[in-house]
Amino acid sequence: MQDTYLWQQVVDTVDDYFRIATEQPVQNSNQYMLDGRLETSYQIGGSIGELWRKDSTAGFEVRESTLQTIRRKATVIVRPSEAGYLVEVIVQKDLENTDGTQFSTETAITRRNDGSMVRQNAADQNLPQTIGWIAQGRDTSLEQRILRDIFARATAPTR
Repeated sequence: MQDTYLWQQVVDTVDDYFRIATEQPVQNSNQYMLDGRLETSYQIGGSIGELWRKDSTAGFEVRESTLQTIRRKATVIVRPSEAGYLVEVIVQKDLENTDGTQFSTETAITRRNDGSMVRQNAADQNLPQTIGWIAQGRDTSLEQRILRDIFARATAPTR
């Protein structure tokens, strides 16, 4: 019963921050104890103008997500122990790597002067292309915020 209650609080809390991709609830019986694991999809970080989004914490993180494209993904592991549960939240942060900046004067396409016909697709003109993502490590401030929310929900008196 306690396993189900705690797992529901974890899922409900993480769902406020990210879209959940996979989940495997805690299984704790007389014969075995299995960790619960929840993984989310990647999500582009909220900017200063998106105050309703909770995936970028106040201060540096929200400013960084405003000025650069940052994505985050969370993994939550719940381990049953003799005294209760150990909850671990891991939020990975990645920075978008592009082939250029959006509003720079540099360009990958230059006009030819030899009279040949060059057709340009208007949709792709002057937009940077994503090459990949650069790992930035863990977002510890968001991890702590999610842990505080889980703890608050799990220890709140029932009505």
